[in-house]
Amino acid sequence: MLVDCPFCIDGDVEGVTCTVCSGNGELSLTDEAFKYVRAAQRRVVEGQVWAEMLDKLDNILDKCNDIFDKCNDIFEKVNEP
Repeated sequence: MLVDCPFCIDGDVEGVTCTVCSGNGELSLTDEAFKYVRAAQRRVVEGQVWAEMLDKLDNILDKCNDIFDKCNDIFEKVNEP
């Protein structure tokens, strides 16, 4: 999963290319550089991860509700006299 690099803004740190994310502005949670993220910065990353997970869960809930509505429609059709 890619998250915004907490060390830089768009790969730039005061005019110098960020050495943590190699200047691309994103950091993979499986990247070796992630272990150098400090506690305060890690909270920012954790917030990004939670926001992403909750968005995905909302999408899953919407899809489940759509399926439930379709099942109810089918049930009504089957039970019509």
